[in-house]
Amino acid sequence: MTTREWLDSHADDDHDEQHGMTSSYTDESTVVMEPVQQVTAADDLAAFEEDPQAAHSGAGEHVARKSHGSRVGLIAGLIVFAVLIVLFAGYCIGASWYFKDKVAPGVSFGSTRVLAMDKNELQQTVKQAVQQAKVTVTNKQGESVQASLSDLGVSTDIDATVQQLLNAKKDHWYKVVNPFAKQNIDVQGEVDQLALTQYLSKNLIDDSQRVVNASVAYNNDAAKFEVVPSRDGEAPVINNVLTAIKQVQTDPAVHDTVAMKTKNEPAAIDDQTAQQTADAANARLANELKISNGENKTFTIPAQTVASWIHVTGNIQEKKLDIAYDTDAVKQYLADTLPKELNQDAVTEKNVVDTSGKVLFVDVKGVKGVKVGSVDQTATDVINALEQGQPAEIKAAVQTEDFKTESRTVRYDVPDGDPHMVVNLSEQKAYAYKGTTLVKTFNISSGTLQHPSDNGTFFVYLKYESQRMRGGVGADAYDIPGVPWVTYYNDGESFHGAPWNLYGVDHGIPGSHGCAGMYPEDAHWVYDFLPMGSMVQVIGSTPTSAVRPA
Repeated sequence: MTTREWLDSHADDDHDEQHGMTSSYTDESTVVMEPVQQVTAADDLAAFEEDPQAAHSGAGEHVARKSHGSRVGLIAGLIVFAVLIVLFAGYCIGASWYFKDKVAPGVSFGSTRVLAMDKNELQQTVKQAVQQAKVTVTNKQGESVQASLSDLGVSTDIDATVQQLLNAKKDHWYKVVNPFAKQNIDVQGEVDQLALTQYLSKNLIDDSQRVVNASVAYNNDAAKFEVVPSRDGEAPVINNVLTAIKQVQTDPAVHDTVAMKTKNEPAAIDDQTAQQTADAANARLANELKISNGENKTFTIPAQTVASWIHVTGNIQEKKLDIAYDTDAVKQYLADTLPKELNQDAVTEKNVVDTSGKVLFVDVKGVKGVKVGSVDQTATDVINALEQGQPAEIKAAVQTEDFKTESRTVRYDVPDGDPHMVVNLSEQKAYAYKGTTLVKTFNISSGTLQHPSDNGTFFVYLKYESQRMRGGVGADAYDIPGVPWVTYYNDGESFHGAPWNLYGVDHGIPGSHGCAGMYPEDAHWVYDFLPMGSMVQVIGSTPTSAVRPA
């Protein structure tokens, strides 16, 4: 069969395959590929006009899928962005809260790690770093001394350093959460140049050669500040040492070595300057500093303790001395001392009231409970008083507890009521009552015209089985030991036995300095009869002669 004949014989097969029918003929060695049909935009338009539905599901399917994919990608991107925003906001809020009372990221204390430390941890870390900080100073002879900051006259302020570390970068929230914003905090403290010079001179300059600046020191035996005289001589040049100190304050872990130069010079601080400073310091000791708890207790700080807080510092360049105060020592002393001196337990008040609730007598005075609180403000007040050079009475910060009250109601207006006494001066008699019921009558000898007994309503407040009574002046003075059965009701006036004046008691002749003198056995009866807080009424007037005949 020729090729032409074969093609003709299979023409029908091609037609059947195009209409979904498969030929049973196969030829593994021959493959005839149907040409790919190219579809143009015009073809699409014609197809759409002929069958819009078919056109949409055919040629337009690619465009729809592309548009759908773009929208999904955009939405996914927005979701990721929103999640990142939420995570960042959460980090900012969480970090701000976490570091509110801790050291923020990016804050440094030299090369010592302090990130996220709280106040207590910082106190220990800073204190240890300051204690370990050293500067080595050498002289021209090659001698050297390894000195701490304290040796070099630096009064470090641990509390201020800690507070600056905690406050660093806290002025705005975004600084707190930004670890790339850096801030280093130095050791806070002032350099006492006089102390620095004295230390370097003592350790690196021969005693016979060194200059001595006048200074001030406290003499315990004399209980006052005195002048240490000056002397001209060789002095250290401290500029490069000050630079080394500054470097150590910036990073306490730095151990620097510095060469010290010297020069011959007169003393920068003379004796007259020192004397003026000593006088000013002694004036502080003469001013009393009292601290009260706002209730019943007051404590005066001893002058010797005040002296221990005073430090005289020198400024070589300005050739002067200054008085400074050890705030930490003041706080520690107050924290140790004030609770012992000013704390007090609450005391229940015990009183006597009538039926209307009116207080007739306070048997035991009520006292508020007091507990000393923080001493920070008290220390500030003490330092202010010292700086002003004025005496002061300072109220400590305290917590108070109100006292309780126990009342005893008395009835003097009913038969067989509560015990009380009536003293009738005109009759020179005393009457014992239980309420309105008269129990007993006594002869007395009251105060004289020169020393009359007081009229009024009083209450028993003190008793003695026996007491030595002294009073008066000159010819009017008296001193009587062993006065029996004393019952006080009005200041120094009382019922008591008067065995030396039985005649006066018999005849009703006034003969005391205001008391109601009685037969000793009667005074004993009254002592037992009247409880604390019992009412005593004094009426009538002092007679000029005996009221009872012989």
